[in-house]
Amino acid sequence: MANRKRNKQLLLMLTEKEKEQIQENAERSNLGSVSNYARQMLLSGKVVSVDYSAIEELTVALNRIGNNINQIARRANEVRSIDPESVNEVKRLEKEIWRLQNSTLSKLGLLSR
Repeated sequence: MANRKRNKQLLLMLTEKEKEQIQENAERSNLGSVSNYARQMLLSGKVVSVDYSAIEELTVALNRIGNNINQIARRANEVRSIDPESVNEVKRLEKEIWRLQNSTLSKLGLLSR
């Protein structure tokens, strides 16, 4: 233990119910371990856990939309014109981008209404 950065131990007595609750909270915190969770709580009194799944979903959706727009642009370049249906599709995709952005920001609690 002498070469470890954290070489001091703190003993904490808990009831079984308290231990289970702390373990559940630690799992929800995404900090990786009960030790990391407990240290963060003891030092700062709070744990901030960020769920990036909404942002990941937005990224995947935006990539799909970008691919669709690229296909439309490629087709327009090949025939040197763009049909009204493709223009409408780009407009629809743009609206979908805004809808996804608002939905994601709302899920993250970052959109004030």
